[in-house]
Parts: sequence; structure tokens; C-alpha cells
Amino acid sequence: MRLAGVFLLMGAAACAQTGPPQPEFPGELKRFLELTDAQAQAIQKLNADSDELAVRKAQRASQVQGEIVEVSAPDPIEVSAIGMRYVELEVIRRELRDELVRMRAKVLELLTPAQRARQQALEEAMNLHLAALQAQYTGVLAPPAETPNPFYGPSPAYPNLFRSYVEKVPGGSGSGSCSGYYGTGTVAGTLRR
Repeated sequence: MRLAGVFLLMGAAACAQTGPPQPEFPGELKRFLELTDAQAQAIQKLNADSDELAVRKAQRASQVQGEIVEVSAPDPIEVSAIGMRYVELEVIRRELRDELVRMRAKVLELLTPAQRARQQALEEAMNLHLAALQAQYTGVLAPPAETPNPFYGPSPAYPNLFRSYVEKVPGGSGSGSCSGYYGTGTVAGTLRR
């Protein structure tokens, strides 16, 4: 029994020194940018360091919010004490914003010129993402043949899935109205079957 306790403590100490295991670098992104293993590891390290700072800042922000509640309880309220804490929250927010900018700059420094060109293509695609979704919704663009469904595997893609579902409900009016929490209306009744 004591031996098991010793191994448990040794394992906990090892985890505390190395931190939680890092998730694997996204494979599709690694392939698209043609990153080397060293680049992917360096990017993960930069993200882990940034995340660690963000956790510390979030903990402090939570403490400051608790202090604001305590300081605003007495009557009369000490305005300068509350103001100082709100200023600290704003400083924390700006520090986190600046850290994200620094981290992203360091990540971009790791990329070769060819990888930067591919990264720029990703940025352009991201800027067009909302417009493409809106075009699908309005019928300007056709939806892809199939979209992956993380819960049930591939499923047909509809630009307006809810409307398509409600219109196909047997015996339904197409309104999708429900009564009660689990309701007996067209959508809820069909979902329970």
C-alpha cells in the first residue's frame, strides 16, 4: 500500500514538472502549411506559454472582481478603490491582447516565405468565411455534397437545416411550434420518436 502511494506521489510530481500533455498539432494545418516537426513543436510551445500567462491573468482578474464586490459593499462606497480595480482589469485585458499579438508575431517568424504565402491564403479564406456562409444560406452558393457530422458521421448539408427539417415533418404545419418544455408540437414530437 505504501509503495502504491510512493508511485502515486512520484507520478504527481512528474506531471507537475512537465505540465499536462499537449494535444497533437492539427494535422491538416501542418500538411497545408508544410510545417516541419520542429516548427509545429515550436508553435505549440509558444501557444502553451501564452496559455499559461492567460490562465495567470484570468486568475488575477477573478480576484480583482471579487475585490470589487468587497469594496463596493460598505456605505459610502470608496470610489477610488473601485476605480483602481477597474483600471487593473483593463490593464490585464490589454496585457492579454498584447501577448496574443506578440505570440502571433513569433509564430509568423517561424514560417518560411512559402509558408507565409499559404498562411495569407488562410487569412483570406477566414475573411470570406462569413460571406460564404451567408451565400449558402441565401442560396447564392450551393452547400457541399456532404458535411461531416461529429456525432453521427457524414450527413447531407442544408444551408438552412432547421427550416428544411421543419418543412419535412410528417403532419406538421411547417411552423415548428412546440408546447411545453418537451412539447408535443411538430418538432419536439418528431425528435422524441
